[in-house]
Amino acid sequence: MTAPFRERQRAFREREIVRAAQLALADRGCRALTMAELAGRLGMSKATLYQHFSSREELLRRAVGEAWREALAGVLVAADGAPGPGRSRGAVEELLRRSLGVGAAEGESRPCCLAEIECPYLDPDELGSWLEGLGIQRPPDGIDPALALRALTVALYQRRRATGRQATAEDVVAIARYVLSRS
Repeated sequence: MTAPFRERQRAFREREIVRAAQLALADRGCRALTMAELAGRLGMSKATLYQHFSSREELLRRAVGEAWREALAGVLVAADGAPGPGRSRGAVEELLRRSLGVGAAEGESRPCCLAEIECPYLDPDELGSWLEGLGIQRPPDGIDPALALRALTVALYQRRRATGRQATAEDVVAIARYVLSRS
C-alpha cells in the first residue's frame, strides 16, 4: 500500500532540503550555513524549513549523518572483493577520496565540510565502529585511528584550501598509509 500523497510530498521535500544542505555544507561549511541562505537556495521560506526541521542543528545532524552513511556505504561497495589488508587500505583510501573530494564523480559531494576535527554533527563512534569493522583496531597505547584519520583529513584539507590548492591522490595514499601503520 502506498503512502498518501501528502506524506510522499513531505518526504520528497525533506530529501530535497537535506540534499541542498549537504551541498551548501560542502561549499561553505557548517558555521556559515544559515536557514535563510538555505531557504533562498531552495526558493522557499524559512517557515517552510522549520515545518520540516525544528532547528538548524537538527537539519545539520541529519544532513551530515546521511552524507556519512551514504559515503560509508559507497566505500564498502568500492572496497568489496579486495583481499585482507588490501580491503582495509582500499576502503580507507576511498573514504579519504570522498571526504576530500579527490576525483569526485558528477554530483558527488563531500560528506562533511571538514571545518573542524570534532564535528558537532557527526557521531564519532560511527566512524570508529566502521573502521573496527574493517579490522582497524585502536592499539592499547596508541592513537585512535578514527581520530587520526579525521584530524589528518581536516588538517590537509584546511592547508590545501589556504594555499588555493586541491587535495591530490598522493595525499590520500599518504594519510591512509599513516593511519593503517598506526593500527
